[in-house]
Amino acid sequence: MISKYEGIDKISIAINPMFLNPFRPAGLIDPTKKITLHFFGWIPTIDIHAEALDYNVDFHYQLSEVISWLIEKNVLLFPKTPITQVFVHEHLDYFVLYLRELEFYFDFTKEQILIDKNEYDSELSIEERNFIRVGTTFYSKDFRKNKHKSKLIIYDRNEKLKHSRNKKYREIESNEFSERLEFRLCANNCAYMHMDNIKGNYEEVFNNYLPFLSALYNIYIKNSVTFSLDDTHPNFNKIIKKSKKCGTRSRNNLKKQKGRTQKFNEEQAKAEWDRIDIELQKVASKPEIAL
Repeated sequence: MISKYEGIDKISIAINPMFLNPFRPAGLIDPTKKITLHFFGWIPTIDIHAEALDYNVDFHYQLSEVISWLIEKNVLLFPKTPITQVFVHEHLDYFVLYLRELEFYFDFTKEQILIDKNEYDSELSIEERNFIRVGTTFYSKDFRKNKHKSKLIIYDRNEKLKHSRNKKYREIESNEFSERLEFRLCANNCAYMHMDNIKGNYEEVFNNYLPFLSALYNIYIKNSVTFSLDDTHPNFNKIIKKSKKCGTRSRNNLKKQKGRTQKFNEEQAKAEWDRIDIELQKVASKPEIAL
């Protein structure tokens, strides 16, 4: 059973800009903000937030459903036919350039997590600490402002929710599991952002990244944060257990992402469309979905 205090906060995918509708509808693509669109330079990025994820369903399938939905809403340009959804399911790699962000979260009560006093001491050099404190938030010391996110962050989620005003104050105050720790893996701070690494449901994806998360635990958390846990955090307990065997380097089966960005000129775009047209015809010729 999946604990409600653990999960994935966000999956971000970089979309092939060839499909982006330059005349797409203005405003939010999703009024509930469960799915959002951002740009990093010329690359459009779709963020799928925790509220839109089903942990029991394969993430590749869910992402293909999001792509199909964006096509239906005219955010992405692609032929709308009876086989479009099937095509997207089978050829997700046509639409997604790479996995941009993957955030694993763990929520604790104040009694379950204790940050070492040295991490509060600004007079100590960064070599003597594992985190950079900004107010009540702690960033792992690989943090580079305006360059890339830190791989880890610890913060008071209740305070963040109060500022966002997405929930009632009384509801926020009743949440005992206010301390959030996130592993924030991004294309610019992690080599393992290959789409194949997120095939499967939540448990399968978590287990894919378990050795890597355990190595990060040893690098940043082990000597700086103490936990007092029970069965409310089965996967975080897995990280702690695995960390005792893996050291600071993980042996894992994760695929590395190479050549994250591409530039599409007119000739390349035409070649891509020709290739897609051929694949569409192949899909359409299948007996079970023949027109």
